[in-house]
Amino acid sequence: MKMIWKIILSLFVIGIIVFCGMAIFGGSSDNTTTIVVESDGAYSGSIGGLNDGQRTIEGNGDQNFTVNDTYASACIQKDAFNSGEILTVKIVRDGNVIQEQTTTAEYGVVTVSG
Repeated sequence: MKMIWKIILSLFVIGIIVFCGMAIFGGSSDNTTTIVVESDGAYSGSIGGLNDGQRTIEGNGDQNFTVNDTYASACIQKDAFNSGEILTVKIVRDGNVIQEQTTTAEYGVVTVSG
């Protein structure tokens, strides 16, 4: 009977250690950041992270891009002369908007990081 209590106590202690480790080191985070581009027209630019590297993107309309990093940046330019078109770029991590910027300028550029 003593052996069973030792096993139960050992499992309990291991469980506490694992739980504390996850809380301290962020075990539930997936370490990804989403770049959200909302646009009335075409755009192009560069996105990336500290460890994920930079890559070129092109698109038209709303799109989401995943960066496999906890820090990300984006520099996106409108490909249209029309100053009425809106370009908004957001950095989203764990469902929270970290940074957001919008332009309506002709060939406007948006730069965000976080």
